[in-house]
Amino acid sequence: QVTAAALAEIVSAARAAGFNLQFERRYSYWVEFAALPYYAFAITSASLGLLALGMASVGLYGLMTFSVHQRVREIGVRMALGATTDHVVRLFVREGLGLVSVGLGLGLAGGGLFALALSKITAGMVNAFDPIAFAAVTLLFGAIAAFACWLPARRATKVDPLVALRTE
Repeated sequence: QVTAAALAEIVSAARAAGFNLQFERRYSYWVEFAALPYYAFAITSASLGLLALGMASVGLYGLMTFSVHQRVREIGVRMALGATTDHVVRLFVREGLGLVSVGLGLGLAGGGLFALALSKITAGMVNAFDPIAFAAVTLLFGAIAAFACWLPARRATKVDPLVALRTE
């Protein structure tokens, strides 16, 4: 660690030798300054990723709500024939998560291939494949998808079967 007294001594020795030496900023300042564009890029990428996750979640919720709404009559028939609310909810959650699992599988494969291609392009600089990030995003979207499938189905089972049979 360089102290202020040591820097002052170096400046006085340089002046005695005829040089005008000034210490304005530490080297760490310039390192952080040079890294600012990368921080900005990382923040922008994370923001766009969160926006995409939010849009995908809202889209999935809307799709599941529409799908459940289209099948209200079927839900009414199932409930009138003795199906429990848990059985109906499980049916819709299973169907929704089946579609989500296909999407997650394709997304993981595409993301993995993209990360592999990116690490080949930037050889030696960056390892684009981060298994922890891939797992975290997959689990997060899986949980959001389960909730997005569960909520509309749960709401649809609250409808009286006679009312559901009359709708068309």
